[in-house]
Amino acid sequence: MTYNPDDPNDHDREQERPRRLIADGRCLAVLRAAQFAETTKGDEQIVLGFEITDPGRPDEIGMHISYFGTFGPNSIDFTVDAIRACGWTGADRGGAAREGAEAQAIVADIAAKGGQA
Repeated sequence: MTYNPDDPNDHDREQERPRRLIADGRCLAVLRAAQFAETTKGDEQIVLGFEITDPGRPDEIGMHISYFGTFGPNSIDFTVDAIRACGWTGADRGGAAREGAEAQAIVADIAAKGGQA
């Protein structure tokens, strides 16, 4: 039996769900969620969840991507720039990003590039 993605009751066969990759490059997206967490090294991090809305990528509209930014000494400037692009205007983590904010996301397969975007 094959996984049927159109059948809402076919939950037990998710391992057969075809994986769709998002092509590398820039795309328009809308911020849907922002969450603070802590890395395994103890640095503060933010995770931003986006939904692709780019009309130039019709097969990817509605797909979700995530951005993981840390506030460590080597990454804080890049992370602050990223959350400012999503509507953050403060100096503390309150209201760090505005859900519904439109942004231009850059999709890159970092693992395939040896950790470099």
